[in-house]
Amino acid sequence: MLLNNYPEDLRLMENSKRFVHYIILLCLLLLVIVTVAMISGPAGMVFCIDDITQNIILFQVRMPRIFLSIIVGFALGCGGVVFQSLLQNPLAEPYVLGTSAGAAAMAALGMVLGVSAGFFILWFGFAGALISILFVLGVARIGGRYPLYRLIVSGIIVHSFFSAILMLLITGFSSKTSGVMLWLMGNLANKPLSLVLVLGAIVLICFVIIQVKWKELNLLALGDDHALASGVNVVGNKIVFLTLTTIMTGGVVAVSGVIGFVGIIVPHIIRLLVGANHKYLLLSASLGGALFLLVADTIIRLFFDGIDLPVGVITALAGAPFFIYLLFRQGKKL
Repeated sequence: MLLNNYPEDLRLMENSKRFVHYIILLCLLLLVIVTVAMISGPAGMVFCIDDITQNIILFQVRMPRIFLSIIVGFALGCGGVVFQSLLQNPLAEPYVLGTSAGAAAMAALGMVLGVSAGFFILWFGFAGALISILFVLGVARIGGRYPLYRLIVSGIIVHSFFSAILMLLITGFSSKTSGVMLWLMGNLANKPLSLVLVLGAIVLICFVIIQVKWKELNLLALGDDHALASGVNVVGNKIVFLTLTTIMTGGVVAVSGVIGFVGIIVPHIIRLLVGANHKYLLLSASLGGALFLLVADTIIRLFFDGIDLPVGVITALAGAPFFIYLLFRQGKKL
């Protein structure tokens, strides 16, 4: 397991200048892709913002989609790092504890009730994700602790439960949930800029709190006993990290659907570059996630013009082979 190499990985980024170089490189790459995404699309290049039509295309169509790609990728990259560290499992991602299913089920319920427009969809997603994580923590708790195997098994049970509710809602209210299957695979188009900015502010606040607590996450990644011996409040910090990542996950699922594999692929690649020290890893993986999802969405806009292809299709095509590689890598170490 990659996290088993933590002490060696910790030394990989002793020179902070190297970390700064990685951050600058990621930001430059992000800027290049943003520029490509801004000037590319069915309407061609948009330069004259005095033109009303081009103004609408730029500020109401392309910018919200680009910002949402960055925000969702950022949140999933950060969430992947946190979940892999807390669960000490390299195959974990933000959806592993059933938060995606909970958020999706509640968002679908909002559609059925007819109150899913505007910001309501965001609050339904938060509520679904938080309810699912409360279920997981309630089922996994034993003697005041949350053993890893119970967390993972509880997550599988909760995920199955809310997935069943989601299917019931889709099947029973098909007229009110039309298009929900495409949304479930990831849909970044046609979102209001105001909704995207609110989601971005929430993700940023959660990320800053997680980044500030990087030392606690370092110790939790080494195991509960090691963290306890170092004076860390294991249960309290786990609940804080799970709550923050759940809020981020619930928000992005409610707005963009369930986009898989970003939280698995990106943290592993970035960990090879900057090491496992969360002081450096959290920001690097978050920016890497933003870059990865923006590239995936730009590919759709460039090569699948006119086809309503969910971005989750591209991330799955890239992620499935990577996931199989990780399984084989794990198998050789058992």
